[in-house]
Amino acid sequence: MSKSVLGARMIQKLTDVFDVSPFGNNPGENYNTIGDDHTMGWPDNAIYKGELFLNTYENRAWTRTDHGIIEFIMEDKDTGKIPDRFMPDIIVGTGTVTSVTAGNGMDFTDITSTGQVTMGLPSDITSLTSNSLTSNSHTHKFVPAGSDGHIQYKMSDNLVSSSALRFDDNSLYISGTTYNENDHMLYFDQSNGKITYGNKPQSIITGITYINTSEVIIDSYDSSLNNYQVYHYCVYSGTTNLRAGTIVLVNNTIISNIVDTSTNDIGDTSNISFSSDINSGNVRLKILSSNGEWYCKFIKLID
Repeated sequence: MSKSVLGARMIQKLTDVFDVSPFGNNPGENYNTIGDDHTMGWPDNAIYKGELFLNTYENRAWTRTDHGIIEFIMEDKDTGKIPDRFMPDIIVGTGTVTSVTAGNGMDFTDITSTGQVTMGLPSDITSLTSNSLTSNSHTHKFVPAGSDGHIQYKMSDNLVSSSALRFDDNSLYISGTTYNENDHMLYFDQSNGKITYGNKPQSIITGITYINTSEVIIDSYDSSLNNYQVYHYCVYSGTTNLRAGTIVLVNNTIISNIVDTSTNDIGDTSNISFSSDINSGNVRLKILSSNGEWYCKFIKLID
């Protein structure tokens, strides 16, 4: 232990021995019994008011004031950091981080391995959810593709919309269409089994019926909704017996009548005849084969 003295006043004590600290630094020691006169024979590690006590081995330093012995905060010589023993005294109390600005290069990778950040429970997202932030939660607004009334659909993992197919809160319709029984319409194309938009070809076959010495219902409809129908047809048995014609059917909810206008036969089609009736409120168009196997292709013009 060495001393530095200015006049009759001691200004510094110096030690290079491990685990030496000034007298009065430990619990239960009464540093107030130490006077300011260093000639009184106090222990070598006694510290006087205003004196600097250095331990160069442990890189520690103390002074004594009217409030007691105070240790200076010094970097650890090996780590270059403030020793952990100071942290409980330096950081006092608790608090809340109210804002974190994550600048370019801010690293959060240690969060998952050394601690946990509680973000709060997220809210469900609906079509009406808006962007919002509370003290313990947040929501994100769902922004659909397209404009009002557009139909949403997935394409290549993206949400896109159609400006042609629209919904106006009441009806689903094709944008830019005009009313016409044949033009700009959705219709069932029996040739490919698909609902198709465009000009409906008049040559689309509505149905094909097989008849073998029996009576078969070709078509039926609600008698309260329509009061007439028109059918173009062709009946044939093989390639030698066939004829084509038009059946006009008129009805109310009780009675139905038909007129069959046809071409001359190729071969003989006298085994085929048409009729109609009303059953349970439905008008039925029927075909009868009195002999042999027959087919009937027909196109229903009015629906």
